[in-house]
Amino acid sequence: MIEIRELHYSYNNSFTLDVSNVLIKKGNICALLGENGSGKSTFIKSLLGIITAKTYKVKPDFRQRLHQIEYSAMLEGTDVIYPELTVRLNAEYFSSLRGTMNSNISEIAKTLGLEDKLDSPIASLSTGNKRLASLLALTASNPNYLFLDEPTLGLDLSAIENVKKLLTSMSKKGVSIILTSHDVEFIQAVANSFYFISNGSITKHNCAISELKSVVEEIRLND
Repeated sequence: MIEIRELHYSYNNSFTLDVSNVLIKKGNICALLGENGSGKSTFIKSLLGIITAKTYKVKPDFRQRLHQIEYSAMLEGTDVIYPELTVRLNAEYFSSLRGTMNSNISEIAKTLGLEDKLDSPIASLSTGNKRLASLLALTASNPNYLFLDEPTLGLDLSAIENVKKLLTSMSKKGVSIILTSHDVEFIQAVANSFYFISNGSITKHNCAISELKSVVEEIRLND
């Protein structure tokens, strides 16, 4: 479970993130929605301690080494893999950093449609397969928490379906997942709940995913 009582970050007095009363239960997939520049990426980076929040009242405290090894993160749609290594070696390397050697690498690769690419160098892959290889590297280490910023960026429909299967499977195993995406259909298919962020503040709290269409429509009408 992730409990955010208060999270405050300010950048040069030009942007302020002020988030409170956010709760993500164990095994839930929670979507963070908002327009470009609304603070979604800043929220995740502040939560993980990548940038320094002025106020940080969060459980668990992801700034501590004890909890840093419990999570995997993809930030701002950036792949986290070494191009000279194969898909398999990347997954094994990132697992070793957490002190685990996941015997399910082949199984996860099959879920993502990468089973025939495991021994291919990352540099030889298409953009979409590089994204899938990055997701494999992040999930092969059995994290308790997973943070994904635009995980479907650059993926075709088939690959997106595979990502849905992977995240749903991880959720059933108790992994708590926070993700951002502009793909409303993807969010509807995979998330349990969502928060909407605007100008650094949460404006819609812990909404049921069934409310997503009406919230999106409301926002469009108010634009």
